[in-house]
Formats: sequence, structure tokens, C-alpha cells
Amino acid sequence: FASYTEKWKSDYLNGTLSLHDFALAYKQEVYPLSELKIDALSTDTTNSIHLKSQILDANIVGKYKLTELATQLQRTINTYYNLNLKGEALTKPLDPAYFNMDLAIKDDDIVRKFLPDLNSFETINLVGKYNSQEENIELKGNVPEIIYGVNKIKGVDLDLTNNANTLNLNVAIAGLENENFVLDKMFLKGNIKENIISYDLQVLDQKDVLQYEIAGTVNSINDITQ
Repeated sequence: FASYTEKWKSDYLNGTLSLHDFALAYKQEVYPLSELKIDALSTDTTNSIHLKSQILDANIVGKYKLTELATQLQRTINTYYNLNLKGEALTKPLDPAYFNMDLAIKDDDIVRKFLPDLNSFETINLVGKYNSQEENIELKGNVPEIIYGVNKIKGVDLDLTNNANTLNLNVAIAGLENENFVLDKMFLKGNIKENIISYDLQVLDQKDVLQYEIAGTVNSINDITQ
């Protein structure tokens, strides 16, 4: 069953779309879904999208054009690392954009249709914000636990921020294990600045004593990464 109201235009969504007890077909597979609901509002000052489904819940509120967001983000990242953007990706005039967002990715059997080795995971939460004029990006994420095949990953926390010169990434992992090894604590610190990616991975034991460390840089010179 499906119902919708108001107008649906890509950059100015207004209204509600509600689907119940439906299915998606891809090649020879059919994927049943119980519910999908999208509430959207666009005014002169605000854009908001609220999505709720059995797999993903999402809220994006701010002022933006959906068709321009990917290009906006590419241009901001290009400030720190050359993405070799060409044509309209560099030259097309874009309206200023900003938004706050939160996402919840939920465990559901349909996910395993695409990832058959995924045994289970706890709800993955992401919270972030973006402002194109200030070139500000913030993203925080939490993955409580994932069991993929024989591998178990627990307690992943992600923190992405930036300033005028550097894009910074910090990832903490409480544990990684399988039948061959157990790693207690891992910390990855990285940053991107002037086409150079720097990284530092540390592995600690249960007493927080450093066991392993891998650090280095990756450069982009004349569109070649080395």
C-alpha cells in the first residue's frame, strides 16, 4: 500500500510518502519491506527530510539543495586533498548549504541479502553537520558491535572534524577478534592537509601498554597518489 501528498521535486520536497508491506525486486531476488515513510518540508528558510524504515532512520534539517550536496561536499574535501574535480564540479555556481543530520542504521534480515557473511550488528548511529560557506564538516559515529563471518568488532567510535587547514579523523576500536587473534584496543589518528594524508595506528593491550604502531603518509603529486 502506498500513499503520498503534496509535491515531490528533487530540490524542494514537500509532503509525505508512506509505503506499507511492499517489496523491491532486483534481478531474480525479491526483498520484502514492511514500512517506509518520508516526511519532507521545504520553505524559503528551511529544508527538512525525516525518513523512517525498518533498515534506516534519518533526519536532515537545514537549508540545502539535494542535487547540489554531493558537489558541495566534494569541493570542501578538495580543499585538503586534490580530488581532481573537473567541469561543473569546480565551476558551477552553487547556493550556500548547511544542515544537521542524524542516521540510525538498523540490523534487519534484508541487509544479509546483500551481505550474506554479516551475522549481526547493533544499531549504528551517525550524527553530523555541514556548512558550505564556513567549509565546516563534523561527523561522529558509534558502532557498538559487528559480527561478520568469524570476525567480531566492538566499540567503534568515529570523530571527523576540520579547521581552515586540516581535515582530522580519529577512530577508536575497543576490540577486534577472530579465531586466530585478539586485539584489545586500537586507535587510528589521521589528518589530511595540502594533499598529504598522515596516519598513526596504535594497538594497546588490556593494560594500555603500546604493542604495535604503524604510521606514515600518503601524498598526491600531479594527480598521482603515492
